Amino acid sequence: MNKIDWSEKSIFRKIIIIMSALQVVAFFALPYARMNSAVGSLNSLANSGIPNNLTGFAAVKLFLSPFAGEMLGGDASAFYVVLFVLALICPLLVLVLNLFNKGKSGYVVKIITAIIMIADYAFITAVAYGLSTAGYEAYPFGMIFCTLEFAMFIISIIGLVKNGKSSGKAGGSNVKQGKHDGTLTGIRGSYAGAVIPLKSGTAVVIGRDPKSCSVVIKGENVSRRHCSVIYDEKNNSYSVTDYSVNGVYDRRGRKLESGRVNIMAPGDEIHIGATDEIFRLG
Repeated sequence: MNKIDWSEKSIFRKIIIIMSALQVVAFFALPYARMNSAVGSLNSLANSGIPNNLTGFAAVKLFLSPFAGEMLGGDASAFYVVLFVLALICPLLVLVLNLFNKGKSGYVVKIITAIIMIADYAFITAVAYGLSTAGYEAYPFGMIFCTLEFAMFIISIIGLVKNGKSSGKAGGSNVKQGKHDGTLTGIRGSYAGAVIPLKSGTAVVIGRDPKSCSVVIKGENVSRRHCSVIYDEKNNSYSVTDYSVNGVYDRRGRKLESGRVNIMAPGDEIHIGATDEIFRLG
């Protein structure tokens, strides 16, 4: 599993992570409805086990209890349990994906779950108001979360589009190559078609930071100093060192050892993390 690097996450992903974490906390702490004071006092005296504050967690327990049939006037408790469980599972899934994954999947899953959760929170709100016959007074938190889910739906679409365009424009095109130089050739991505000469023994650093990198690629999936490539004229080989969070992969999808020199042959490819940036060595 990838390490969490908060500084390299886009503002869109940060918003999604924060809101998803708040939704998980809200499931246990925020009531969708509250028992009115008179009925609540009677419940306390009778020790009935019916919760005064109907949080998501309390609702699941309530609808799994023997009281569910009496309160709902039918056998729909399983449906209501699913409604409230979704309010925990969906944001938890989105939270984990976006914390540990910088690819497009986090945005895609959020877009899908946002559609599901807008409907889910609307149903939960209807349930909360429907429990007025059992002495509950509904709060508008369900509709508030509906609005927030719609906002996150839009944010996720923007983040997905930005992620797809995250690679910066190539800094140049073909550069004249010396007789004994190696080359780094862009196969796909912002440097596609560019041929970058590598002088023997001189490191070319690939990454997001223009101050420390000679090959600059923009995007949250690219570390400030992602990796370096050194050509060895004597052995006609390339040394690739991965400094990144998201890794460097060869053409077979195997991850190079992080923090160590990886010897590669001319014709090998390096894939920069979870991006479309691919270079051929030589």
